[in-house]
Amino acid sequence: MKQKRILKVAIIGLGAIGRTVANHIDNGNEKGAELVSLLCRDKQKHIALSGNQSAHFQSIITDNSEEFFESKPDIVIEGRRTRNFKIIWCTGINKRN
Repeated sequence: MKQKRILKVAIIGLGAIGRTVANHIDNGNEKGAELVSLLCRDKQKHIALSGNQSAHFQSIITDNSEEFFESKPDIVIEGRRTRNFKIIWCTGINKRN
């Protein structure tokens, strides 16, 4: 039996949209997806705002773009207003089984 590949997801922006998507994934609501990095402008602010989130969620918040991409995500999502919501970078998306 072939094991399903876990899609590593990274999100740019932790405003209303980015945080909602991140919470959805972190809470296990998106089977087959793992949250690997969250990029924001003010790391300390967003760590403080994430007090009720998992330790994992808090540990992957960064304000350093190099650190963000070191997590080797399969897909990067930029959290924007719904009409502009988009995937800005992905690798191997078609390999998800």
